[in-house]
Amino acid sequence: MSSEPAILVQPTAATSAGDRVLQLADRLTDRLNPILVKEMRQALKSRQFVVTFMLLLMVGWLVSAGTAIFASHAMEFGSAGHGLFLTYFAILAFAVFVIVPFGAHRSMLAERDQNTYELLSISTLTPRQIVNGKLLSAMVQSFVYYSAVTPFIAFASLLQGFDLPLSLFLLVVAFLWSICVSMFTLMLSTLAQKKQVQAANSLGMFFLLMFQLYLTAGLLIQSSMTGVPFDDPEFWWSVGITIAGAGSYTLLAQQIAVSRLTFESGNRSSGIRLICAAQFWLYCGALLAYWLWSGRAGISSDDIRTSAWIAAVHWGICGLFASTETDWLSRRLRRKLPRNGLLRLIVAPWLPGGARGLLWMLLHVAVVLTLALLVDWDDQWVAPYLLGLFSYAIIWVGLGAAMTRWLRAIVPTFRPAHGRVLTVLLGLGFLVAPLIARAFSDHAATSRFQWLDLMNPFMTLPRLTSDSFLARADSSLETKIVIALSVAAGVVVLLNLRAIFNGVWEIVRQRPDASLDQIANAR
Repeated sequence: MSSEPAILVQPTAATSAGDRVLQLADRLTDRLNPILVKEMRQALKSRQFVVTFMLLLMVGWLVSAGTAIFASHAMEFGSAGHGLFLTYFAILAFAVFVIVPFGAHRSMLAERDQNTYELLSISTLTPRQIVNGKLLSAMVQSFVYYSAVTPFIAFASLLQGFDLPLSLFLLVVAFLWSICVSMFTLMLSTLAQKKQVQAANSLGMFFLLMFQLYLTAGLLIQSSMTGVPFDDPEFWWSVGITIAGAGSYTLLAQQIAVSRLTFESGNRSSGIRLICAAQFWLYCGALLAYWLWSGRAGISSDDIRTSAWIAAVHWGICGLFASTETDWLSRRLRRKLPRNGLLRLIVAPWLPGGARGLLWMLLHVAVVLTLALLVDWDDQWVAPYLLGLFSYAIIWVGLGAAMTRWLRAIVPTFRPAHGRVLTVLLGLGFLVAPLIARAFSDHAATSRFQWLDLMNPFMTLPRLTSDSFLARADSSLETKIVIALSVAAGVVVLLNLRAIFNGVWEIVRQRPDASLDQIANAR
């Protein structure tokens, strides 16, 4: 029996190259987010995605055919390209501003409806991977919808009146805004814990998305019709600041969603506080860069007041959420504290806890006021105005922190959300009380200042602006207003001083738990 020699087949260059491409694709696929793969498989098989995709193609085809039939002369001799592009853009905006964010919102709610989130939470996937997978799925769906409308936009580009730079600008802005809105819908979906309110939440979310579609798409289309000044440097400054601000709030929404999905024993606060602080200092850096670029002559009084109000509202809201947290610190977080006492003192304001959150807010406000007082302002009213404005923020947040802490000691079931609602109601009461008092007093029709007006910042702060402050020789009233607000802010800080000290001392005196190290060494 003769044995034939084995024939060895050498792989060709094309075969080996193809194998390398397949291996590379396999490795890249393995590195993809598992939630992204899961969501895309479900989305491509879902009826909602197929119907939306086919409707986009059908509506785009009907618009193109109708334009070609009824506006043939305008297409040949007129400038129908721009109007046709805006029609396609409106169709695309409905898909990426409403359908995609609403689908992301429903996908997170479906995890709780179908009881699949518990399986994800006990897996090796982190909450950040879950949120990022949902967001990446929304981005991929937006790309698919873009691919459906792209051929029709290419048809519009062949017509007269089509503006390529403007079209690219609108398409890029729409895609970035779609990511931002999708992230916010994901964040809001993590806030709905009870199934009874999820139906109402979804209905409200749909109407909210339709309202933002009307505002955003209308603004973009209106700006494109009036003309976009691409050659104006201030336009690009505003675009850059807007994109940076929207991106920072998208990261904040992402971190809030991650914190909501994190176990209660984990750290839900430090990431949010880091992003809030980075947001503010990024905003200050952008203002400083614009200030240096344009010079002081380019900064008006309205710009200063607007920037000051944005900063005060930012720290008021962030401080309210941080200062009304529970002061409980889990053993898991205690084990991760630095061993050095100085480092523990530095990281204390960034750790969970209402008192430590209030200290975190006060430290940033103190830095802002110090920098504002050191600047040699051309207008003398700026420093007193900033001092009065931030005093209101300290008073409001400090009263909310103290009230929440006292009520929690009396009622054990009192939650941080209850304290935030009561603080908002207290602020509304402060706004309304002077108006009611004026309505029943003899000075209702006069503009003379009353000390009860001090409760309302909208009635008090205008007296500290350039139109009033130091405008006349006698400015004693304005000086008394600033002193009164500063003293009130100091009293509120004193009310919370003991709690702040206890919250920081709890971290400083804490020693890392060595029990785990001892167990590891014993093994």
